[in-house]
Amino acid sequence: MNERNLRVLEFPKILEMLASLVVTDLGREAARALCPSGEADIVRRWQAQTEEASTIFAYNGANPMAYFTDVRPYLKLAKVGSTLSPKALLQVADALKASRVVRSALVTDREDTPLLTEMGSRLATNRGLEEEIFNAILSEDEISDHASPALYDIRRQMRILNDRVREKLNGIVRSASMQKYLMDAIITMRNGRYVVPVKAECRQ
Repeated sequence: MNERNLRVLEFPKILEMLASLVVTDLGREAARALCPSGEADIVRRWQAQTEEASTIFAYNGANPMAYFTDVRPYLKLAKVGSTLSPKALLQVADALKASRVVRSALVTDREDTPLLTEMGSRLATNRGLEEEIFNAILSEDEISDHASPALYDIRRQMRILNDRVREKLNGIVRSASMQKYLMDAIITMRNGRYVVPVKAECRQ
């Protein structure tokens, strides 16, 4: 079927309607690339897949697909040995989780969805890596203490040193000999450093 016939049949509009119902950007990309086939076997197979999809929707009560970001750029970076940011790693874990959930919805013992079961069996999953990422990265800006033994030890040492610094400063602000130099007996933080409010005339 040529492009002119597709336009007359308003097929592009149909594709846009389909794309508006898709969960992910990758899905929208695939939906807009669809093209009718003139081969009867292919058409029957697609119709059978659509019927199986309706069965799976009815069985699950909802679409098993969850939103995830297109992680192909991150995979290319990882392939050449680049280090991925926490945000990128979380998005990779989200994609792995989405793949796992959909695979479990498609690959079952049901005998009425053989085509989608076969398609679902080709989905790659790695639950170990998925959980390792989620356990190590709390958010885009925060790495868990348990991301690695070395990081845990470093942060433990930092907490110990931090407590020692605060203990020393508390001793200073509570010292009777120091009271005359301080505006208040408090400890504050400025530019990542602990400070005590010294009277202007005593700054030297």
